[in-house]
Amino acid sequence: MKYKYNQDIEKQLQTFEKYLRSKKFAIDTIRQTRNYAGVFLEWLEQEGKKVEHIEYQEMTDFIFQLKKEKSTNLVKRIILAVRHYYESLNLDRNPASGIHMRGNRKSIINDIISYAELTDLYNAYQILDDRSSRNKVILGILVYQGITTGELHKLEPGHIKLKEGKIYIPGHGKSNSRTLKLEASQLLELQEYLLVIRPRMLDNVKAHRPGRKPSEIDPRIQEKLFFSVRGDSNIKQSLYHMFRAIKKTRPKVSSGKIIRSTVIAEWLKSYDLRVVQYMAGHRYVSSTERYQVASLRELKESLNMHHPLK
Repeated sequence: MKYKYNQDIEKQLQTFEKYLRSKKFAIDTIRQTRNYAGVFLEWLEQEGKKVEHIEYQEMTDFIFQLKKEKSTNLVKRIILAVRHYYESLNLDRNPASGIHMRGNRKSIINDIISYAELTDLYNAYQILDDRSSRNKVILGILVYQGITTGELHKLEPGHIKLKEGKIYIPGHGKSNSRTLKLEASQLLELQEYLLVIRPRMLDNVKAHRPGRKPSEIDPRIQEKLFFSVRGDSNIKQSLYHMFRAIKKTRPKVSSGKIIRSTVIAEWLKSYDLRVVQYMAGHRYVSSTERYQVASLRELKESLNMHHPLK
């Protein structure tokens, strides 16, 4: 389908396209998002409305009009494009950010548990050897910095700033890079891991042993903060075994995703939405708002559970 717009709309879309390119979107995504945003701008022009004056009610009117002519999936894509368009304007609010079409599973975050359960897990995690020492450091970064497992793979020793009490998280996939505060309870474990445990693990990996699997050591482990005891720079299997062990005593803590969801929802209880957006590495504030809804739902469930009339 070809989208043709008048000169004024095309001018606005050209600016929007530059924004999308700066965010490193794929070429096809830029083209589609640009075209779908044009549908919204054309509707604004027809209705005689200004983009900065649109409220939630006007957005629902726009969606109602779309649903008369277009499929549900196409309407979802147009709303997403509008959301991106408002992000590009850098206004104080985004009227499309809280709107999710029915059937959009991504609009709901269900993997929320008690944050106290996570901190208790970290504090009680037993160190028995180098592997478990590494795992506790990993667990601490998941629990206190809420990073993704993909970002764990990109961490390097130089990203840990012990003197400053900070950690740099490189961007990964759809996440932005950021610098976050380290908690005091992490510092001792991190220091020992960097100065003692990790060097010893490297030495053990390099030591010749008959029948080693894999037979060749991945040279990238020299640059990685975390690696497997077998010398693999990919710690996917290490994380799998770590969570399998954790699930035996903490069935709810089954993945890094559940930890991250819980951490972000917890942050939203104390910090401004935009601050949490940065801490979580979200490119768009709408991603953070999904966790805000989950946090409010958790609060409501807690209030219902402890209601004095129950």
